Amino acid sequence: METTQTILLTRPEAQSYALADTLSARFGDTVSVIVSPILTIAPTGAAFDPDRYGAFLFTSINGVNAGLATHDLKGRLAYCVGDRTAEAARALGMDARSAGGSAEDLIRQLGGETPPGPWLHISGEELRVDLAATLSKAGHPTDQCTAYVQVPQPLNAAAKQAFQSVGLLLPVFSPRSAAILSGMVPQDARVEVFALSEAVARAWHGQNAEIFVAARPNLGEMLELLELRLKGDSQF
Repeated sequence: METTQTILLTRPEAQSYALADTLSARFGDTVSVIVSPILTIAPTGAAFDPDRYGAFLFTSINGVNAGLATHDLKGRLAYCVGDRTAEAARALGMDARSAGGSAEDLIRQLGGETPPGPWLHISGEELRVDLAATLSKAGHPTDQCTAYVQVPQPLNAAAKQAFQSVGLLLPVFSPRSAAILSGMVPQDARVEVFALSEAVARAWHGQNAEIFVAARPNLGEMLELLELRLKGDSQF
């Protein structure tokens, strides 16, 4: 009889429930999913003049949703960090292109592009890579707009109870989430962290976790990593 493995999802609510559906479709009854967001997304309502910019840059789905909630960007050019972010921008009517990976991949992609400028990076307040400063220094004038903030919130009762499970699996998608969540893990708990990138892995504090890093910083590679674990691959 297969053992059901518990996976705790702590992304913002909409992203966690979308991922829960993906996990259920892919892994079926072999996983039990608990959703307990540790960050809630609060749009700032920041204003900008869309006509000033030739392209818009997004490093998260949250940036897409917050930016387009208050501005009409249909048909406008968007450069996105990854496929899911690009899909979200397309769903809202933008002409979106994916860098297929990390902020560094997006910078490399933009280095070979020549859309009319300046560009605008629509993001949250936490910036792992300052795209605007990096691109402007490279000769592509870019502004930054803080369209949302991430407000920490405590784990729910189901999540706290889950830490009593042996080998609780924690997919973690951002350095900030890693830093916050690592401080919430009880000292006597043992967890397995599946980090989207090396930057996420480095942000995890404490000795009570085994950490595995996706081969590439995208959801597809995260799911591959989880599948190896669930199948009992020898690397685990």
